[in-house]
Amino acid sequence: MRSDMLFFRFFKKFFKWFWPVLLGAFLVVGGMKDFLGFYKDFLKQKRAEDGLKMMNSGVSIKHVESVFGAPVLESHDESGDLAEYVYSFKRFYLQVVFNEIYNQVVFYAVTSKDSGFKPRVPYVNGSLGMKFSEISEAYEAPEAALSSKYFQYSEGVYLGNPGNYRNIYLAYNPLGVSYGDISPLPFDQTPIPSREVLEDFRDTTHPNTYGVGSILGTMKGEETKFGVGVEYFSSRDLPEHQY
Repeated sequence: MRSDMLFFRFFKKFFKWFWPVLLGAFLVVGGMKDFLGFYKDFLKQKRAEDGLKMMNSGVSIKHVESVFGAPVLESHDESGDLAEYVYSFKRFYLQVVFNEIYNQVVFYAVTSKDSGFKPRVPYVNGSLGMKFSEISEAYEAPEAALSSKYFQYSEGVYLGNPGNYRNIYLAYNPLGVSYGDISPLPFDQTPIPSREVLEDFRDTTHPNTYGVGSILGTMKGEETKFGVGVEYFSSRDLPEHQY
């Protein structure tokens, strides 16, 4: 009888501290899993962002695939000479246009999805998050589109020797983040806005996209065949890469 009582007391005490310890263990394990998941996501995104430093026009499309993997979307133009890859990462879209005959990148564009993501624009003293006029006072080939669903705008910047004779592009893409308030250009200013209207627009609007063209490329040539930045309808519900 006495041994039964002792066993009962031990059993009672055991369960008194066993369940809190077990619950605590589950919480620790769950917390560790959440932390490891967050850390893995951080590393994946960091790898994707660091990969942008390895991008330029002229590189092999095999190089792009080795850095970023397989694209989530692939398109081809009617001539069969050009193809477009689209990548969708947590903080940005990456558009890559390449010549299928030479397997060489002729244009790429980065569209930010995150107001905290402000990559440097290659060859100029500026970054996304700044206004158009702050990144470059000079510009060429402005083009705008306005519909019931979206507004978009793009322009080119030719830097000559400092840009290694490439065209640099700045754009507001409807799938990208808004770094500040934006007032779309009126419909009568599409597709080619006037310089007078653009003066105020460029002083108050932030691009969310930059692009880099080919050496000695043309702004109305193959480098802009698929537009500057990802296309709205085909890209707005793409799954994100699990890098």
